[in-house]
Amino acid sequence: MTPSSKAVPYTLVEKVLLLQNVDLLSASRTEDLAVLAAIAEEVLYPEGASVFEEGELADGLYVVIRGELVLTRDGKEMSRLGERSALGAWDLIEGGPRVFGTYAAAETLLLRVERQDFDDLLMDYPELGQSILKGLVRRFRRLVRPATA
Repeated sequence: MTPSSKAVPYTLVEKVLLLQNVDLLSASRTEDLAVLAAIAEEVLYPEGASVFEEGELADGLYVVIRGELVLTRDGKEMSRLGERSALGAWDLIEGGPRVFGTYAAAETLLLRVERQDFDDLLMDYPELGQSILKGLVRRFRRLVRPATA
């Protein structure tokens, strides 16, 4: 199954409002999110469609607008991501292969930013890069924080 770009398009303002509620991007300035939203492509994945495979080189940043993704490692389900979740930033910044694969658990609409566009965006808008790094650090701290803390 392959993705389709035949989703009902969101306006730039709607995309910015969606991106403001994404954990990874919540500290970003509105004007930076507007630039990100302008280059983000809407892609609709049918249930069961692969978004990317474990071990592939990172090709983009993804934000779940509607639906749910299943993250897999070694063919086993590791986690699920729902609306307002972003994935791929860590792999794009690191430049290595994907550490997990993912597929659509249900019909899922994603915003996708191509690798080259992402790299250009970080060069032209360093504040956006800083806010994404802060978002990644927040995620990392949640992962390593003891459950009792």
